Amino acid sequence: WRWAGYTSGRLTPRKLRRLGAWPGCLAVGLSGKLYIGDGDGRIEVWSTLINSCVQTLHGHSACVDALVVGKDGTVYSASDDLTVRIWSGDDGSHLHTLEGHTGSVTCLAVGSDGTVYSG
Repeated sequence: WRWAGYTSGRLTPRKLRRLGAWPGCLAVGLSGKLYIGDGDGRIEVWSTLINSCVQTLHGHSACVDALVVGKDGTVYSASDDLTVRIWSGDDGSHLHTLEGHTGSVTCLAVGSDGTVYSG
């Protein structure tokens, strides 16, 4: 659901029409972008301005459990495939994969200095 602007003491829900696996997580990015992590490893990039999916990021081989958008617009994703992936917020290109976890990566944060925390 997308909860539209707060007016007259109430929020108005708008359902995003989407296909595919259930959403595992959400993050709001710059320029009206909404990132949706799927159970099948995809990340959909939605424009909240036109209420439509404008891009799909492929790279994870399992459920995307956490998404974070850094202050510079860089997108970070964590997955059951034991990795954290870093994506360009501008064009969606894959920038880097962080490996080393021995289990699913279910939580993610990015510090103000750009340090990535995951677990």
